[in-house]
Amino acid sequence: MSIEATRRWLLENTRNRFGNPQQAYSLVNTALTQFPSLQPKIAEYIADSGGTRQALLCLHGTLPVAFNGVTFNIPVVFWFPRGFPEHSPLAYVTPTRAMVVKVSKHVDERGRVYHPYLAGWDSSSTLNELFASLIAVFSAEPPVFSRPPGYSGAAIKPASRPDVGSVSMMSLPTVSMPMASAGAMSMSSLP
Repeated sequence: MSIEATRRWLLENTRNRFGNPQQAYSLVNTALTQFPSLQPKIAEYIADSGGTRQALLCLHGTLPVAFNGVTFNIPVVFWFPRGFPEHSPLAYVTPTRAMVVKVSKHVDERGRVYHPYLAGWDSSSTLNELFASLIAVFSAEPPVFSRPPGYSGAAIKPASRPDVGSVSMMSLPTVSMPMASAGAMSMSSLP
């Protein structure tokens, strides 16, 4: 879809979906300009509790993250609740079948992303600043790794030691490395 067709689609699909559709459109459109690896769509969002289902606007695709001198395309989805932009989007890392979520202080076992920028979201917040913040965090601690051979679990949780409150990178399996990709990853595994 061309950028103009995407903008028309976005304008139509933000019009009756948000309390402030013009600001919602502006924030998402600006983000699409800066991050062309993200694409908008309307999809069914299922709340973490599993009960609530809603058709929400989301951006899905990848964020480019540099780690050890190599750029990786981290698969993500950002869901926009009806209260957006007054309320923050919901951010998730969405690993492909060849990946595993790495649980950290910023990402839980379901791939849900937690970050101070999301927690402090207000009327001056932007998606571009959010994405830049997440790229910085993910560059320091990648949220996904290649699935180790024979691994059938959903997420890699760092081993915990009773005397240590924080997680050490040394506790992760050494076979786990971030998944590199020269181009955008397939989004067929997205919700």
